[in-house]
Amino acid sequence: MRILLRIIIVCAVILIPTFGLDSHLESKPLIQSLSTSQQWLSLLHFRGKESLINQKSGFFLSSDGSKNAQNELLVTINTMLEDASLAKEGEESTFCRYPARAMFLSQFIPEIKKGIKLIRCDSFMEFMQIVPFDDVGLTYATESDIYPGSAMGHIYLTLQGEAKQDFHKVFSEGNVLDFKKGDYLSYGISFFADADLGINPISYIRAIIGKLNGVYSLSPLDNIDFEYLQNEERTIWRFTLDLDSKEKQLIAAHLWELRDKSIDYSFIDHNCNDALKNILRVANESFFTEQSKPYQTPVEYIQSLQNAGKIVKVETQSPKNKQKFVDKYGYNDIFKLVKVLKQCWDTHIVAGILY
Repeated sequence: MRILLRIIIVCAVILIPTFGLDSHLESKPLIQSLSTSQQWLSLLHFRGKESLINQKSGFFLSSDGSKNAQNELLVTINTMLEDASLAKEGEESTFCRYPARAMFLSQFIPEIKKGIKLIRCDSFMEFMQIVPFDDVGLTYATESDIYPGSAMGHIYLTLQGEAKQDFHKVFSEGNVLDFKKGDYLSYGISFFADADLGINPISYIRAIIGKLNGVYSLSPLDNIDFEYLQNEERTIWRFTLDLDSKEKQLIAAHLWELRDKSIDYSFIDHNCNDALKNILRVANESFFTEQSKPYQTPVEYIQSLQNAGKIVKVETQSPKNKQKFVDKYGYNDIFKLVKVLKQCWDTHIVAGILY
């Protein structure tokens, strides 16, 4: 009887999941290493000791995930292992909610790697059908003469490529999306304050001190370009980035994780530029370039990417009313304007310098 009891106890110990939430697990070297790795912290959008994403946003699995990266890692691993063992699919599956986390953890945990292959995520697959990631780049819209909030310009992510298959869907709002295999698709993703700043000085004060919510917004690229070129008469600069296929997949997966999440916005230290740096950092740490002051302007970031060899192609387009000027004098070289622009921004002289 004692021998049988010992066998049962031994079997029970063996059957405990290797990555369960046991207290002794927290001291294991792998967990310590992963929870403090830059890629894991980037996936959680940590800056310093806490995340820029609100704890109440629904982004975190653990009750203190916005401030405790290790707890968030433990809960993520444990939940993914459970979902993999049950072959749980659909929106509630951790694999479908956090595909970038799954991709990261699959490098270290075989069970999660198997789970990625087993579990079907229809909504994420639909997102990948609609939004192409063949060419991933950045577009910079220069400042507007008529919009004070555009003082440093605006930078946004561009996603372009050919449709891999036919697609037709009528959405719940009645909107119809239809395209054929081979059609060229293009979208832009922007991060901005979830508020109409207008000319209200109180709104700008809140934006400066970081008291506004920010959101990532996906829109057809033609719509964004039309707004900047025609309505706001801003010149746009488009940059194709040096990313391999795996890095593009990570960006796609992480953007899916961030849909509808509330993220702190600050005009000074977490604006459109900082937000996109955090996205690109998930794919490759080299996209998070060093800065010598608390804030970094979009032009300074573009300059740093050029110096790091991360930009492979540059294109420009001007609004019609500025085209004659450009035809006669040409574009200013954006890669040589950093020092000039810094002086202008420091003295609040910004309008029109990037025609």
